Amino acid sequence: MKRISILTFVLVAVLAVPALAQKKYLRQFHRKYVDKAETHRIGVGGFFVKLASWVIPAEGDEDTKNLKRILGKVGGIKIYTIESENGRSVINPDDIAALKQKLVKKGHFESLMEVRSDGDIVHVMNSGKDDEIGNLVVLVNDDDQMVMIHLRTRLKMSDLDFVMKELGNKGFLKPEVAKELQEQSPVSTPAKDSSVTSNTALTTTATVH
Repeated sequence: MKRISILTFVLVAVLAVPALAQKKYLRQFHRKYVDKAETHRIGVGGFFVKLASWVIPAEGDEDTKNLKRILGKVGGIKIYTIESENGRSVINPDDIAALKQKLVKKGHFESLMEVRSDGDIVHVMNSGKDDEIGNLVVLVNDDDQMVMIHLRTRLKMSDLDFVMKELGNKGFLKPEVAKELQEQSPVSTPAKDSSVTSNTALTTTATVH
């Protein structure tokens, strides 16, 4: 029994590393700008996310049903915001590049999608395998603010377009950007043999005019 308990602890610790590393790098990036801009951090734990899914009625239109199902598979949400006080961006593009590099090399993340539109740059990254989204990071940088969204999920790639749609509905993404990300989502691409599917192969970059 003791050996089983030890093995269980080790397994949980190993599985938790990517999520902890992700939070660490986002938090470090956020703290770097505390003295340069107005910053906020909001977190919602898995219990409260699940509670929200219970509150949503099972009956309703397709979007309501999808939202209820999606929230039931989200283990936690963290949102970091960095907003310039003078209307001009204080975010150094090199810092964003370094953050992405850390997420890839140390957090085992891969880039899924990227959209550039009228000064806005959106990066979507995940740490799941095959058709699983796993941990999801969305970096939204525009002229005067940056928003970093971290979701711990048990979602599938087929859920990604709906997640992007909801981020647009909630104002985290501009409508045209959310629409482009929906169109880019892997579910919109032809199905591939599962034995050769990888997130890297699904990486897409687009510019919205």
